[in-house]
Amino acid sequence: MRALITGASGFCAKHLAALLRAEGTVRIAGSDITDHSPKNTAIDDYYRADVSDLDQMAGLVKMFQPEMLFHLAGTALGSSASAQQVSPRNTFLVNTMGAVNVLEAVRMHAPNCRVLLVGSAAEYGSVPQPELPASEERLCRPVGTYGASKLAATLAGKEYAQKFGMKVVMARPFNIIGPGMPRDLVVGALASRAKEALASSTDAVVKAGDLSPERDFIAVEDVVRAYVRLLEGNHWGEVFNVCSGRPHSIQHVAEVLFSHSPRRITLQTDKSLAQSSVHSMYGSFEKAHRAIAFTPNVSLESSLAAVWSTAMSA
Repeated sequence: MRALITGASGFCAKHLAALLRAEGTVRIAGSDITDHSPKNTAIDDYYRADVSDLDQMAGLVKMFQPEMLFHLAGTALGSSASAQQVSPRNTFLVNTMGAVNVLEAVRMHAPNCRVLLVGSAAEYGSVPQPELPASEERLCRPVGTYGASKLAATLAGKEYAQKFGMKVVMARPFNIIGPGMPRDLVVGALASRAKEALASSTDAVVKAGDLSPERDFIAVEDVVRAYVRLLEGNHWGEVFNVCSGRPHSIQHVAEVLFSHSPRRITLQTDKSLAQSSVHSMYGSFEKAHRAIAFTPNVSLESSLAAVWSTAMSA
């Protein structure tokens, strides 16, 4: 079996490669825009390739001939408060056209390859509280560039599956957490700021944005397991939530995370930091449970303990 992972330098890719390596004999290739292969990953071959360049992706697919392709590459540019004045062009170029380029490369050079496109819960937009949890049948109304670009990629995946009979399935993960997560995600940011605060000789203070929003946090180990199971299934052209089905406030997550600290950490709200227009968001994984027997196995507490341990030792 030959598997290709785009976005190989990313947070989820490392965990996905480790799972593929543990589950069987797989030749794993990774691609990304960096010149060098990411460290401490289970990939066998690394290729520099930009998903926004069709020629590069077509060349890679033609050469490697993957039987499974996990499209994890993407950018969150434009989704944060600090990026509101940035043109949406790059976000659509990478997230939407990047997905289209991957699909086109597979259509031309490896038409039997199974393709997983990774979307986002941001595709749903703001869902009224009485209508939660969000299910895949819900009409998507994304708020902002990131969600819109991911929804467009999902629609492209459906089109390629329907028009060309390609083996394409779409995952829609919610808030992924786990060891090694970057600091541009809220839990990664909290862990990084805690480490910096604890290094200070004064009181340990961590600043954060609005702590009241509730989100659906799902362990990265559960997420990548769902990705593999979806490609092992036969649900082409369909979308599947990958989530825990439970909401937790940022305040609660921060308190559990900081409970591992050797000394007290004070959490302060800073309105200059990113604020969210969506107060509560969580999903239903019933469709994935029916299709691939997916059930989250890793608790929020275990995931946060792993986040803390990894961040403090980095």
